[in-house]
Amino acid sequence: MSWSAPFKFGRRQYTTPYSLVTDDPDQPSAVREKMHLESLTQAPPPTSNAWTKRILTFYVLVVVTTLIGFNFFPPPPPAEYYPSSNDTFYDDIHRHPPDDLYAHDFGKSSAPTLTSDDVGDVAKNSSPETVAPIAPSDGSGATSHEWPSDARTDYQASATDKASDLRSPQVSSSSLGSDYGPKPVFIEEALVRNPIDSASHQVTLKDDFEDTFAQHFAEIPEKDGFEESDESTLVFDRRELQRIWQWEIASGHHPSSIKVPRQIGLRSHPMNPALPRPTKDVLSRFSSYESVMMNTRGNGPQRVYEQPDSTSGVSHPPRPMPGGVVDMDIIMERCDYSQGKYVRDCLEMLRSGAGLDNGRQLRRGKTKDWQYIYKEQQEDISARRAEVPALKPRVVNTGLVRKKDAEWERPLRLPDPPTYTPYANLESPCNPENPRLFHMFWTGPFTDKPYSSLLSWLYTQNLGLYLSDDEPPSENVCRPQFWLWINPGPAGAMPNPSAMHDMLESLHSNPWSAPFLHPRFKDVIQFKLWNTTEQLDSIPELRHEWRRYKRALLNSGGHIIDIKVDEEKVGSDSADSYDKGSVVLSDMARFVVCHRFGGIYVDADTIFLRDWEELWGWTGAFAYRWSYHEAYNTAVLRMNRQSAIGSFLFRTALRNGMDFHPMTIARYFKDAHLDALLLRTPDALFDSAWLNTEDLQRDRPPQPFFKGFDQFFDTPTDASGHPLTLGFEGFFRGAFSYHFHNFWWKPFDPARNWPDLGSRFTAGEMVARAAANPDLDPDDWDDLVSDDKSDLDWATVMKRTFESYVRGERPNMYGEWFRW
Repeated sequence: MSWSAPFKFGRRQYTTPYSLVTDDPDQPSAVREKMHLESLTQAPPPTSNAWTKRILTFYVLVVVTTLIGFNFFPPPPPAEYYPSSNDTFYDDIHRHPPDDLYAHDFGKSSAPTLTSDDVGDVAKNSSPETVAPIAPSDGSGATSHEWPSDARTDYQASATDKASDLRSPQVSSSSLGSDYGPKPVFIEEALVRNPIDSASHQVTLKDDFEDTFAQHFAEIPEKDGFEESDESTLVFDRRELQRIWQWEIASGHHPSSIKVPRQIGLRSHPMNPALPRPTKDVLSRFSSYESVMMNTRGNGPQRVYEQPDSTSGVSHPPRPMPGGVVDMDIIMERCDYSQGKYVRDCLEMLRSGAGLDNGRQLRRGKTKDWQYIYKEQQEDISARRAEVPALKPRVVNTGLVRKKDAEWERPLRLPDPPTYTPYANLESPCNPENPRLFHMFWTGPFTDKPYSSLLSWLYTQNLGLYLSDDEPPSENVCRPQFWLWINPGPAGAMPNPSAMHDMLESLHSNPWSAPFLHPRFKDVIQFKLWNTTEQLDSIPELRHEWRRYKRALLNSGGHIIDIKVDEEKVGSDSADSYDKGSVVLSDMARFVVCHRFGGIYVDADTIFLRDWEELWGWTGAFAYRWSYHEAYNTAVLRMNRQSAIGSFLFRTALRNGMDFHPMTIARYFKDAHLDALLLRTPDALFDSAWLNTEDLQRDRPPQPFFKGFDQFFDTPTDASGHPLTLGFEGFFRGAFSYHFHNFWWKPFDPARNWPDLGSRFTAGEMVARAAANPDLDPDDWDDLVSDDKSDLDWATVMKRTFESYVRGERPNMYGEWFRW
């Protein structure tokens, strides 16, 4: 037999193995041996992949056909609400759409009818615990048997036409805003007290899963299996937590993609006017079969992310564009410490995305991923009205942990949610629902600490100070105001009748505060008298009950500050001796003023580092992270006026000892699963040195590198050349502010510890100079450079920078010159 020629399979050449070739004795033995050796080194012949191709093609056709079929012939929508997500008895039923259930159990038969007699039977078998109360939608407070006859007739007609769920009363959206009063009213009770004539009216159940389920299983009570714990602070049930979430979302106070916690148990996707409307439905086609909804559905304007204008050859950055909004989702993605993000990288993104590196940008790649500021497009909102969807009244509290030995709080009295209005749709640049108010609290004599904080605010914010008094402000700029709340005495002192007059007189005579009473600042800075009694009485959630705490009103993390006015200290002289009572009072005051008036609270130990325009555009509430802990630091606090979370906070604090310490605030919101409504922003935005001071991220620290907060006032020798060389532009560039954490007793500028604002304020400067140099004759004030400190500290550089701007010797950080 002749030699078997090799054959090709695809592109691979293969030689026929010896075992597959017929053994021909006529062949030489040497040839047969060669063939045997070659066959040992060859792989077996590959099989044909024809069948593999056919199977894969078949599967692709099946998948494509299925997808096309679901797009053109979607499955019918299921019932909006299933009775329970907690009772495992219903689990397998939740997994089946209504049509399957009908086909299996009822054979698609027509819906059964229920007469008034049957209604009474169902009502008798229903447990009161399974039904939650509702209030009349008109808020009149009348019970069912007190309603006018025409209202009762309309109610019965509504029950007849709509065939309401017999075990669950329907709640209108208006009932979410009227609480604290009406007697519980149930549909069963209304129908039993006013039976429907079965001859002329029959209640026909809807042909859907929910009503069929209610009819067949109404006699099975649903258990409310919540737990209790000494560690918990929760005093609101799940239904109230759902109201709070839906109120905040409807108001546009949740402009974030952060999901609603599963523990809240929402049964439908809330419409979110602060999120853009998706270009396509990104939700699962089967999401309506899920028992708990966690995503919100955007129905707001589209967002346009723009890089700030950068003018070539100009060293100063541009002002933020009016109406710009910071995207906190992007910031959390790039700056969250929990995700291993470094403060240094976060600050670079913050300054690049805001154009603060104008003329100094060294990155050569595209920085599109660093764009975190957007503007909302204009859209027609004339027909939009903020509405909170009706809640299902029968909500169990399984999975919640209530405060031990506490009762559930009564429903909150919430106003109608405000209509969310994008900046592009505002009639004026200032939104009345979002007032741009900065708040600060101060007790005792005015010092260089609030003085420097106010100067930094004038240096950075868009106040129109580059315009003269006779020039009108810009039409598209909303100018913020600064309200400085002065507590004239100790934390426990009661203001006397002349307290306002005394406060103004004290401010006029104090060289640190007198400059801010100049008429040039009358439209932007206001001093307010703090009165604890008046402020707490102005909060509806507190006014009737806060007095029962008496001397235990000042509670800080469970530590009670005993109020003894005669012995109470005012002001702080050192780390071991400071005014603890006023510090604790300020913990409460910040929530009071933000809830009452709206705006942003900042501590007096805060230095502003850039314009906050984009932060005002973000309509949610926020504080920042307590270093690496999962807790808040409320040195910067943003809350909306008369908000649902504000009402929740005050009622919760009242039931937990009036404790407003930031760590306790974090517990309140975490226990109630509301922490996403008070966003915990990265501390890089407001406290960039904090992680470094706790021995974290020291391998890649930001600039400057502080190992302790005291180094802001006493810069280490090995870094003492940085402040004077780099100046304001080299101090945590990109952050919105810097928090130096107390140190009230350390002066900003030891060599020149007085206000240095020029000839307009010479009188006050002379008084402060004399107090700073009591042993030096005024004739010997030579102001020589040799008298100054060799290496200036960061605090000194910052104070002198702000003062030189007010004196008119340099522009502010945006290149604008102060005009008197």
